[in-house]
Amino acid sequence: MSKKVELSLDTLAAIVDNMRDELLVVDREYRIVYVNNVCRRHYGKTKEELIGTRIWFGVKANDPTKTLAPAVFSHKRPMEHRQHTYTGARVFTSAVPFFDAQGEVIYVIMNVRDEWPMTQDGPVFACGQTAPRDDGNIVFCSRAMEKVLKLADQVAQVPSPCLLLGETGTGKSRLARYLHDKGPRADSPFVTINCAGIPQDLMESELYGHKKGAFTGAISDKKGLFEVAKGGTLFLDEISELPFAMQGKLLHTLQEKEFRRVGDTRTLKTDVKVVAATNRDMAQLIRNKGFRSDLYYRLNVFEITIPPLRRRPDDIIPLFLHFQNLYCKEYGIEKSVDHGAMEILSNYEWPGNIRELSHTVERLMVTCTEPVINPGNLPSFLHQAGPTQDRPIGDQGLDAAVESVERDMVLAAQRARGTVREVAAALKISPTRAFRLMKKYGTPQEDATGEAEEE
Repeated sequence: MSKKVELSLDTLAAIVDNMRDELLVVDREYRIVYVNNVCRRHYGKTKEELIGTRIWFGVKANDPTKTLAPAVFSHKRPMEHRQHTYTGARVFTSAVPFFDAQGEVIYVIMNVRDEWPMTQDGPVFACGQTAPRDDGNIVFCSRAMEKVLKLADQVAQVPSPCLLLGETGTGKSRLARYLHDKGPRADSPFVTINCAGIPQDLMESELYGHKKGAFTGAISDKKGLFEVAKGGTLFLDEISELPFAMQGKLLHTLQEKEFRRVGDTRTLKTDVKVVAATNRDMAQLIRNKGFRSDLYYRLNVFEITIPPLRRRPDDIIPLFLHFQNLYCKEYGIEKSVDHGAMEILSNYEWPGNIRELSHTVERLMVTCTEPVINPGNLPSFLHQAGPTQDRPIGDQGLDAAVESVERDMVLAAQRARGTVREVAAALKISPTRAFRLMKKYGTPQEDATGEAEEE
């Protein structure tokens, strides 16, 4: 007679956590009651962060383009479809109902499997965000970027100019495309010009076009970008580098919605939404007479500032996984990243922002010969001192050391979150205490005082 073999609950949980496929259980209120560790690869969040949250945030119930759960609860039968996660992973999801004694569905159990390759695009489960678009895909988890995109959704609906500000590599070009895709001009041209990449004597011809014979080399009529972008969006990247002589002409075009080709006497009407971007300090540039203040104010009808990656650390891992999936597909390889490497990636400040992160991921995907990327595989610059690395004991004493750690944690939470309530939640303390610490180590948000006093 064979000996009966039993598995403890802890052993069974460890086995499930080490499965290659994601296992996710949702209750009747669409809350995640269980998910295994694969969720980190698919959504950039740990299972502790996901358990207890709704499977969508603000998505209408029974919307099959987001998750299978509502349909399975409704139809009481297994269902499956292909999806993208918002980090770019292509997955195949199977969902089955779990019934109680009365025959009612009390849970939906979903098995999510990576698909390499996938031959058909299906609906998208974006883990709380909208489905990525082909050219407007913006990956984020942070509240900071949520606020940016909420404003962008509003600005996209009007034809007024918009100025995008932010450090190099933060994704201004991607946000410009997002503005176009989200607005009523989405089916019209999206045209980009890099103002720093066009010789000064050719800029007017690039923007407005020219007549045959207008200057040496003008052997035929040419349309400018204002004509090419008619009915759509013209994105003026690095607008701070626009030659000063051209700034007055651009101002006239924006105000009067008209222009002339070089060498032409006819006035042409224009219908474009102008989006401009720069990583320069425009106020300083105006003070130094490098940019016209009247053009700045005309472009700055709406201003959207994209925060650097170091101020939205919640986006680092989702973005890393997005680029990992992207380059794995491009190069036909498959790699994963262990927890230790993830921690180092999260703690690096990424001075080159998303562009630096993308290039780092591509380098890792190509040069790492191991299937699982660990801390030893990471470039040396990522191992620089970060907030989680050991501190020297020194001679400062325990109280001073504790205060130093407390200060770093408070300021890091304030940079990443902002409001008193958000900082309190991040540090797992009361809003009143969070306000006192923010006041002690820095300046709390102007609108935070009321929040703390209400507690």
